[in-house]
Amino acid sequence: MEEIGIVKSVYDTLATVAIEKTSVCSACKSSDSCDLLDDKSTIEAVNAARATVGQLVVVDMKGFGYVKGTLFVYGLPALALLVGAIIGKHLNLPFLSGINVEVLSAATGFFFLLVTLVAVKLLTGRLDKKAEHTPIIIKIIEGG
Repeated sequence: MEEIGIVKSVYDTLATVAIEKTSVCSACKSSDSCDLLDDKSTIEAVNAARATVGQLVVVDMKGFGYVKGTLFVYGLPALALLVGAIIGKHLNLPFLSGINVEVLSAATGFFFLLVTLVAVKLLTGRLDKKAEHTPIIIKIIEGG
């Protein structure tokens, strides 16, 4: 997935690029540091093209990584909720015999969901630090 933006600042091997806001922005690892003014988003990207301030550039946002990340962040907790509910419905422990099956199923499902959300939060923090998940400036379009 590629976006077009303008280089706002350059430091070391990184650059800050202003791009148009899209629905994809909410899943980006740089979304916490975005500048929300004028429907523009600023992201930090590896400056592989050696762009300078003011140049219009193409930024590769690693679309496949986005799809994998979306499945990981949303799909895994949803699956955990479903599996937990099924396990809770079929749980036949003697000390749980007085509890309504639907309540037990819901409680188990939400417990599995909560545990999975905590695990996803911890793992995504580690994945965000990997270079393969960082946007890269791949081409300079014009000027500056």
